[in-house]
Amino acid sequence: MPQALKAELYLKGRLLKVFTFSHDAIAIGRDPNADIFIDNGSVSWEHSRIFLKGPSVLVQDLGSANGTFLNEKRIEQAPVNQGDSIGVGKFTIKIDFNVDESAANFAMHQSRLAQQAPMIPSRTVHLSPQEIQTMRDATAKLQKPKIMQEPVVLPTAKAPSWLPWALVVVLAAILGGVAIKLLAT
Repeated sequence: MPQALKAELYLKGRLLKVFTFSHDAIAIGRDPNADIFIDNGSVSWEHSRIFLKGPSVLVQDLGSANGTFLNEKRIEQAPVNQGDSIGVGKFTIKIDFNVDESAANFAMHQSRLAQQAPMIPSRTVHLSPQEIQTMRDATAKLQKPKIMQEPVVLPTAKAPSWLPWALVVVLAAILGGVAIKLLAT
């Protein structure tokens, strides 16, 4: 009998998490109290369970909506071998029986602690509407730029009094030249 079992959780070939277990029944599902908690709509609340029974390991579907697969074949209950893959919704769980003794002892200690203390999902945070508003207000204060108390006065150069008349003369010369060219054609 495997003293412990290592389960690697994958999504589309990407390793998400590694679990080590030493207890007899391993729950898989969307229930936050499941041993392998998968917060995804493709996974049922109580999707499947892995059993360590004597020298063998079994996986059993618990009536899930999307089924449980062992090496890509849908199963109700089947024996699990070293290196097998269990499909649960969009996720794959790879099974490894070759877990060293220190990891097995650690897993046994962790499972005893889990039985003594209530399970609280570490990724879920529940905030009241007032707490959310307080956080929004604090964030808004951090993002607002500081307004200067006194307006900044930039020095300006005064245009000479003859400049507007000079522009009128230049403009008249340009327009007169255009008018002469138009009359000549």
